[in-house]
Amino acid sequence: MRNLCKNPRRPNENSSTLCENLTARQILTHSCQNLAAKIAKMTQITKATRTTTRLKVLFIALIAFTSAVCHADMRAYKIASWNLGSPYSAQSHRGAQVSIEQKWNNTIRALLMGNNGADIVLLQRVSAMPAFATFLNTFTLPYANTIPIHEYQWDLGKGIGSVFVYFVRADASAQELNLAIVSKKRAQEMFIIKPYDKRTPPLFGIRLGEDVFLSADFASKKSADSAKVLGSVLDFFAAMPNANDIQWLVAGSFSTTPQALQASIAPKIQERINIIATSTPTRKSGGNLDYAISGNSGENPYLAPPLKAYLGYGSIRAPFDSDFIPINISR
Repeated sequence: MRNLCKNPRRPNENSSTLCENLTARQILTHSCQNLAAKIAKMTQITKATRTTTRLKVLFIALIAFTSAVCHADMRAYKIASWNLGSPYSAQSHRGAQVSIEQKWNNTIRALLMGNNGADIVLLQRVSAMPAFATFLNTFTLPYANTIPIHEYQWDLGKGIGSVFVYFVRADASAQELNLAIVSKKRAQEMFIIKPYDKRTPPLFGIRLGEDVFLSADFASKKSADSAKVLGSVLDFFAAMPNANDIQWLVAGSFSTTPQALQASIAPKIQERINIIATSTPTRKSGGNLDYAISGNSGENPYLAPPLKAYLGYGSIRAPFDSDFIPINISR
C-alpha cells in the first residue's frame, strides 16, 4: 500500500511532519468547504426569504388589486343622470304629454345612443312613460309596499334594441317626484330607500351584479338634509350580509352643492364615499346641484372607482325643455 505521507521527491523527509502539514491543509480545506457551504446555504435562505417577502408583498398587492377590480365593476358602466324638470311645459294636458314624449324620444334616447351612449340613465321628475314602452311587471318590496315598481321594455330600434325601464311614483300627490331608471341590462334586484323622515322623498335603485345605481331628487325639497340622506343609504346597505362587496352610486338633484355636502358630513362617512361632480353649473339658471356620489357600506377600506362627471350636452342634438342639464359619469 502506498504511503501517502511519503514524499516521492524527498524520501528522507520526516513523514510525521509531512502528515501533520497534510492534515492541517486537509482540515483547513475541509473547514473552508464547510464555511463556503454554510455561506451558500445562508445566501440561499436569505434569497428565499427575500423572495418570500417579495412574494408576500406581491400577493398583498394582487389581493388589493383584485379587490379593487372586483369591487369596481361600476367603472365598466357609462352612467347618465337627468332631471326632466316640470312636466307642465304647456298649458294643456295634451301639451304636457307631447312634451314628455319628446323628452323620451329626443333627450333620453340621445343619452343612450352611440359608442359612448349610457348603459344606465337615472331620471328624476318623470311624469309619464314613453308611449311605445311595453309593460312587463309590477313589483312590490315588503319594506316599501306602498310604492310599487313598474317594469317596462322600450324598443329603441336598430343600433340599441330594447332597454328596460323601471318607474316608481315616489309621491302619488306630486308627479314631479316620480323616478325612473333606464338600463340596457335587466335589473337583478330593486331597492327603495326611505330617508330619515317622511317629508324627504325616497331613493330608487336597481342592482346589476354587485353594483347598485340609485336615482334621487331633492331639488324641490330645500329642507332635505343631503348628509342625513347619505347616512340613510350607508345604513341601508351596511345591514346586508354582502356589504363589503356592494358598491353603490347615487345620482340626481341635491339640495346643496358638492362642496357644502363634503363639509357637512362626518369624517367617518367621508371615508366611505366619493363625490363625483362637474366644475361647471348643471342648471341653465346657474348652480351646481346635480352630481353623483359613489360609496361602499362595508368594513373594508373603500377604493373609489375613478369616475368623472361632465355635462351631457355633447350627445344631445335636439333642444331639451328643462332647466337641468344632463350629466354623464364615466371613467
